[in-house]
Amino acid sequence: MKWFIVMLTACATLSVVACDGGVAGDSDSMADGDTSDSMAEKDESDIKDEKDAMADGDIVPGDDTVTDTAITDETVNDNDTEQPDIDTAPGYKYCYRVCPSGVTDCVDQNSQAITDADNYTCDDGICVYKGCNNSTECETTFQSTDYGCNNDSGYGTPTCVQKCSVAGDCVSQYSPLPAYDDDNYACTGQGFCKYLGCNTDQECIDTMSSTGKIYGCFLNEAMGAKFCEIRCSTYLDCGSTSTPAYAPDRYTCENQRCIYHGCDNAQQCVDSMGAGYDCREP
Repeated sequence: MKWFIVMLTACATLSVVACDGGVAGDSDSMADGDTSDSMAEKDESDIKDEKDAMADGDIVPGDDTVTDTAITDETVNDNDTEQPDIDTAPGYKYCYRVCPSGVTDCVDQNSQAITDADNYTCDDGICVYKGCNNSTECETTFQSTDYGCNNDSGYGTPTCVQKCSVAGDCVSQYSPLPAYDDDNYACTGQGFCKYLGCNTDQECIDTMSSTGKIYGCFLNEAMGAKFCEIRCSTYLDCGSTSTPAYAPDRYTCENQRCIYHGCDNAQQCVDSMGAGYDCREP
């Protein structure tokens, strides 16, 4: 069975708080002239008392009870080795295929039945995939009548999905993997396979062992299911050094999960995905 693993990829933000050490009460009284008046009202007995106290060592000249305390770096937490120096504020940009000349810019030279002009729209200069239009497109693309166009809203767009009678029909008969076997699928009432997600971390560890990285089973909130994703200890465990738009420094590692923070510039998208792509806000 042909299937696709979608791995999507939150972040630790350091806050700097500035504190104003001014005392409003003192400045107000000075503005009103109260401070100078009170100084003028000091009589000779007050001055004598202060001189006596200084002589006894109770008051140190020039000491207004302000203590000079050394500042240490013990409270500074340097996360530079754990998180990249990137903007993690909302409003990320992503790599999109652009269509300055219209929907024809969205179509590859070797497009198939489910990726030709009638499967896209050009919205605000960005190619938007509409999905399959009918089951015939899916049968032609996969060269099998075992596939049909499923309009289930859970997929976001109409998607080519394998047909089934029971969940076992959805499992690859060649190399069944722990995260993609019988207990990870359902056969819907419409007769289409529906992936239910991974069940445990161990399923992901066993399924993705050949990658050399440790995977975990994480909830994808947007899709309402759990998927196998890389389990990280630092951002360097995330992404791929061969794709600039998805390089490790475009991620943060939060709660052992890689969080993607979007592309930084158009060249990253071109280098990662080819000409015709740009770094845009969704």
